[in-house]
Amino acid sequence: MTCIHPDFTRPPVEPRSLTAPTNLGSKARNKTSKESVLKEKV
Repeated sequence: MTCIHPDFTRPPVEPRSLTAPTNLGSKARNKTSKESVLKEKV
């Protein structure tokens, strides 16, 4: 990873930043689903 040129490391950073929000969104969805399940159980 560190051996890759900066030009190569820069492009991958963009997709990661784009995928980060999606991952956070999926986590948020999981949290909301868990909360809804807990509410249903209660």
